Amino acid sequence: MTPEETNQPVTHQQLRDALREALDRAVETIAAEFSTIRGEAKTRAEATDRRLDRISETLANLESRMGTMTKWANTFDRDNAALAGNFHEQQHAILLLTTRVERIERELHPPQ
Repeated sequence: MTPEETNQPVTHQQLRDALREALDRAVETIAAEFSTIRGEAKTRAEATDRRLDRISETLANLESRMGTMTKWANTFDRDNAALAGNFHEQQHAILLLTTRVERIERELHPPQ
């Protein structure tokens, strides 16, 4: 029987024991909650690490591809500049030939 049931006063020792039991249960509950939170945090941190590793691999792959694309773009620009230079040289040569042919035509067939 408890002191409440027998209408006897509760002693300080009984109060301390009851308080100690309640505090022990509270500490155990808090420790269990912290353990659960720690487990969840560890799981999330590991998942984040895996994601970051995949992102790192993807970025390394992109960096490799960008190097190839940059090299291709530089080659394209150089070739395009060379073609543009050749085109202008050909246009100039065609203009000179056209002028020469027109002069020869005038000499061979003077206007009457």
